[in-house]
Amino acid sequence: MVLPGYLMMTGVISVFIVCQFFDVIPVFYARKLVHMLSGWLLLNSPYTAVTRPFMVVFAIYVVSHIWMADTYKQLFGLPPYRFARRGDLGITIYGLIVMTWAILELPFALLMPMFFADPLAAIVGKAVRSPKWAGDKTIAGSLTVFFVTLLTTPFLPSIWLRLAISCLTSVLEAYGGVLDNLLVSMPPVVAFLVSSVL
Repeated sequence: MVLPGYLMMTGVISVFIVCQFFDVIPVFYARKLVHMLSGWLLLNSPYTAVTRPFMVVFAIYVVSHIWMADTYKQLFGLPPYRFARRGDLGITIYGLIVMTWAILELPFALLMPMFFADPLAAIVGKAVRSPKWAGDKTIAGSLTVFFVTLLTTPFLPSIWLRLAISCLTSVLEAYGGVLDNLLVSMPPVVAFLVSSVL
């Protein structure tokens, strides 16, 4: 499904507004909704002369708002995001990756594990009682990373490579801490680039 550019732009802004101002959505779920729905909207939007600059500018806005929340409040009356911490590295890395992808016009399909595996793992890890194995990471959450990565990497040339990348991504997400968005996105992207060259 391909969304018209204006629909993607309206959708991304709407997701941020709803998750920011509607307290009925708990902060944890608001953060995960922004993560997944923004990814889904980007994934289903073609690059155009309008959408590409929007993606770059909006990513810059989000990252700068996180790092300069007091300035945004003073100058524009915008409160800090309720679903982010000041200097939030997870959202910063997500925004920088999206911005880089848009600047280079890379396919967002390569980022599907980052868009979906990481937030779904957090939701499952919190909702399902399961033993912890890596700090506060649970087996259920890590299995979610594995299966979602497996399902969202059809661009890789073989099932064996997908299985290996899914295992690696699960381990990197478990030990990645605040860098998990970067670490979840790297194995599928690197595997795709290497397999494209070989």
